[in-house]
Amino acid sequence: MTKLNEHHRYSQQADKSTLFLFYFTSLLIIVALILASIFKNWWLLVVIPAVVVFWGVYSFMRPTVPVFDLTSNQMLTVNNKEWGQFQKKFPQQVGKKGEL
Repeated sequence: MTKLNEHHRYSQQADKSTLFLFYFTSLLIIVALILASIFKNWWLLVVIPAVVVFWGVYSFMRPTVPVFDLTSNQMLTVNNKEWGQFQKKFPQQVGKKGEL
């Protein structure tokens, strides 16, 4: 794990598995909406809050977070809890998500 430096700026990034899950769950919601409208089975809309809950749990449970060091232009892997503490302690050192 990489130690964060309070004199550097960082931005949170998405790794390949997170992007895959994002695209998969987005497609799942679109398919559920289409099927619900075609078959008039509105119970299929339960998929939407299920995906929202999934993302909350996934974000909380993941052990590491990919972070880009904007000062030294390098990609780092940081402990999720350490990243959360850094964001609270040094909010001015945190860039927008995905910023390069």
